[in-house]
Amino acid sequence: MIKKPFSRYPITIIIIFNIILFLLFLLLLELFLRTFAPIGYSNVGYLHSPNGLKYGLGFAPYDVVRIENPDTHKVTYDSVNNHGWRDRDRSYYNKKKSFRVLVLGDSEVFGYIVPKEKTFTYLLEERFKKDGKNVEIINIVYSGWSTSQQLEALEKEALKYKPDLVIINFVGNDLFENVIHLDRSKFGSRIPFFHEIDATGELKRYDNPRFDIEMKSITRQYMISRFEILKRLWLVRLILKNKKRKEHIIATGQINILGLIFDDKLPKNFLFELKKLIGFEMSKLELMKFLTQFKLSDYAKKVIFRISENRGFLREFHGFGLYKRPNYANTSSGKEEKEKEIFRWTLYSKIMKKMKFLLENKNIPLAITSDYGPKRYDWATYWHLASGLESEKDYFLKK
Repeated sequence: MIKKPFSRYPITIIIIFNIILFLLFLLLLELFLRTFAPIGYSNVGYLHSPNGLKYGLGFAPYDVVRIENPDTHKVTYDSVNNHGWRDRDRSYYNKKKSFRVLVLGDSEVFGYIVPKEKTFTYLLEERFKKDGKNVEIINIVYSGWSTSQQLEALEKEALKYKPDLVIINFVGNDLFENVIHLDRSKFGSRIPFFHEIDATGELKRYDNPRFDIEMKSITRQYMISRFEILKRLWLVRLILKNKKRKEHIIATGQINILGLIFDDKLPKNFLFELKKLIGFEMSKLELMKFLTQFKLSDYAKKVIFRISENRGFLREFHGFGLYKRPNYANTSSGKEEKEKEIFRWTLYSKIMKKMKFLLENKNIPLAITSDYGPKRYDWATYWHLASGLESEKDYFLKK
């Protein structure tokens, strides 16, 4: 008599049956979450979204954005609008005959660390509404955008709204992001195009061949962004990681900044030992214990404690180790660096002139705003990137 499969392999069949049930449960859960509770784990978007394909990282309509406050680590979620921008829903057709102000920029306009309702474009439109003025402040921005990407968005998206005024918000890192395609890191692969000045002095747009390679790569971000369950597992990982996080961390960029602040005034053995701690997290007590081994002034200790704080934006800003201390004072730098600075400003100027030309042809005025004011200098002083001297502050504000 032939035994039935279950009689012969009961344990194996039970295991297979449970695996099938588990996979079915995951499938149903994924479908439920995707339909009723989609969530975002990135606040800069994804390459494989419709806007990501056009401009680099971006969102699809109504994608969820995750925002983490760098001071409190409180996490909030909100969604982008019907066109994938971090704004109210908008229509290309101006039904209400509003005065339309369209704003381009990068992380400051996008609101990298604040809820959507706290972005300055959102607040400004609310203020106009309160005053009874029919004004729309349209936000078409993503974090990390270069002026080159803003020009692309102006041509492909912004002009569809027929704005009455266009505002370009300038920040210093625009100059570096306009040439990010030259960076051999992953960031240089995440922009689909770039602008350069050709031999005749004209601005030309080129496709970035590295972007195609990046798009075809099955990266961790790509896999996570495809599945709602994986997104949540990734967020749980971030929550657990944040809970375990200690108050201070040492990164390459922070060591570079210490060198720029103190020049050769720090003990050589201190910097040597500090480099051994790159990526190592410490409590305040552990950091103090480490610092007491060296002959450091109270001021030096205060600076080290400040710039080694384990905050989200500090880890990102200092962790790459690519940034130099800003030249807030009118001091000379090397010839090579000066030539690079002239090149970056020339490219920026060409891009802005192209924007101005496009808008003038449609009789749309262009305005430029910037965060380079007194508060910006105060922020730089707080993080020891500026001296705080009145002469330096005066030069910074005039520049």
